[in-house]
Amino acid sequence: MIILERVCKWLPWRRAQRTDELSNELRTHLDMAIADRVARGESPESASANARRGFGNVGLATELARDQWGSVDAWIETHVARNLLHAARRLRRAPVFTITSVLTLTIGIGACALMMSVVSTILLKRLPYGQPDRLEMIWGYYPDANLGFREQPTHGIVFSIIRDNIQAFQTIAAFRGASYNLGDATNPERLDGVQATGEFFQTLGVAPEIGRFFERANETPGSDHVAILSDAAWRRRFGADPHIIGRGSP
Repeated sequence: MIILERVCKWLPWRRAQRTDELSNELRTHLDMAIADRVARGESPESASANARRGFGNVGLATELARDQWGSVDAWIETHVARNLLHAARRLRRAPVFTITSVLTLTIGIGACALMMSVVSTILLKRLPYGQPDRLEMIWGYYPDANLGFREQPTHGIVFSIIRDNIQAFQTIAAFRGASYNLGDATNPERLDGVQATGEFFQTLGVAPEIGRFFERANETPGSDHVAILSDAAWRRRFGADPHIIGRGSP
């Protein structure tokens, strides 16, 4: 009720404010018209008279606008405010229903906001890679496997055949999710990461902040003990130490 009362008190003030804004806008346009006529060679008195004649009755236009706004505000006061007041009284008489409705609306609005955030991040925003519109994901299709979905990861030998024979792509890389243990027995940490082939970062079109990425030569057993730290892990576990490059595991 307090809110409705404040709304009803706010309407006349807003009506007066809009009238002042309209008067100022009309006065500005009139002054601009007079200045334009003076610039074209008319005397100030003649320019003022001709500009006012061209604008018509400014006072009448202001009064008509004020009457229209008054009609709209009166309709809000008599219909919208009354309906809102009636709804507020009914909600106050049924607190369980009111709480349930508020919680339902809150959950619904939160879910919509979350979905919009996900859609914006995944579908609308550009991927943070060089030339993301030229990236393609290649999946395998093995009818005999019958796993319930058509898109399936490719095997290592299949990837090697694709990389060595397809010329339509500038670079091709493979990756898969993996977990790793970082640290020693006194301070271990489980990290989520990926295992990738040598041209993974080159395909994405990104560059390291410091150091270098692994290469195709690091795919050979014995040369594959190479790890790339994320910026977050580098700062959290190693204090952003730039001398961590090349250091073996503890």
